[in-house]
Amino acid sequence: MNNADNILQRLELMIGKTYKYNGGIVKIDDVRMNGNVARLVTDGSPIFVNTDDLDNELKGFKQISDNALVRDVRIIDSIMYENNIYSVIQNTLLDSIEKIKSDKGYIPQANAVNEATKNLIELEKTRISAFALLK
Repeated sequence: MNNADNILQRLELMIGKTYKYNGGIVKIDDVRMNGNVARLVTDGSPIFVNTDDLDNELKGFKQISDNALVRDVRIIDSIMYENNIYSVIQNTLLDSIEKIKSDKGYIPQANAVNEATKNLIELEKTRISAFALLK
């Protein structure tokens, strides 16, 4: 097997997988070689990589789960953002648990927090369903 075949095999392993690349999300559909340039056919614009420096070229591709919801970079960014609603809810619930442990009088307030959290979870389920319809 020559080097070109090895390069092609490496790139073909990317087919069908989803990557975070250059600020966006791409799914590799096919690979086409032309000399020392590989054309990665994606669900968007094609990506051209120089196969002479393949290892360096591939550093920009970060494989992610192939889930329709994570294909939108805004969703990934909102989930990964430190002060997103999920971390706020988590911190509030953890705070409530600590307050209940130290003061049983906090239980009615904790119940209100619990109900509000349930409503937020239902709202997020609705948003997720709406995103699923967009795929």
